[in-house]
Amino acid sequence: MTVIYERTMNIIYDIALTPNEWAKVSFNLHKQGLNLVSKYRWSCEVDENSYGRQQIVSTSKNYIISIDGQDAIHNKFYTDADRIEAQLKENTQYDIEQRTVETTTSDVHWVKPDGRYFLLEFENMVGVQHIGPTPELYYAELDEETKQFNEEVRMVTTLLSDNSQVELQFKVIWETSGVQTKGIIEEMCVNVPLSDMGTIQHYVEQTLNDFAVLDEPLIECYFDAKTESRSECAPDIIAKTREAKLRANTECIQKYVDDKPTISCGCVNCWPETQGLGEEE
Repeated sequence: MTVIYERTMNIIYDIALTPNEWAKVSFNLHKQGLNLVSKYRWSCEVDENSYGRQQIVSTSKNYIISIDGQDAIHNKFYTDADRIEAQLKENTQYDIEQRTVETTTSDVHWVKPDGRYFLLEFENMVGVQHIGPTPELYYAELDEETKQFNEEVRMVTTLLSDNSQVELQFKVIWETSGVQTKGIIEEMCVNVPLSDMGTIQHYVEQTLNDFAVLDEPLIECYFDAKTESRSECAPDIIAKTREAKLRANTECIQKYVDDKPTISCGCVNCWPETQGLGEEE
């Protein structure tokens, strides 16, 4: 019997961001290798034009109906223009004509994220980025004797802002044969992706701190088995994730001390070029 174990952890931050601020958060995370993308993808390539301040070109069309050579009716939709033109021609003796005027404008704006899913490529990442039904990190070890991969663990990570809070979600999926013991489940669904979870949470919180002082987030954590009932995560599992985040933070600070001129740890507050991203343009 195949059993799919899912561990879902929601980390909810009480912070309200404007659309412009959310676009800046996306850009700052992108610079550290945490790329917010849409659910539907075919490759791991990242489009640089989807982040930061970009020139946006927009085109609009206006459908104008003239009566006896004089512009009389303006429409935004061609279906409305076609309907009005047909009625005028059917019910009047005027000379009726329709033409389309196209207007193109260009301006520089902060680009909002394409979606909520993370496409990841940060330093010292343990998992391998993979495109499945959604972008996900893939954890598996090669058995040297059989030359086959052991049972894999997958992790889908999302970040969403709804104007009143920001929610970071980790969903860890492990598909295995038969019901497993608590210890094995914890090893696969908690310890295997733990380092990456801590690093991601560290980067997200460092970035959000540019826009507000963060309180301790609300954490919701559940285990699900597709053939069993849901159970809450034990407190020590939540504590492990918090400790992994703190380790990532400590390593970032140490790297800054050891190698300040060429800092590459991704710590937002350590990067001079990121200062001011929290200010409105």
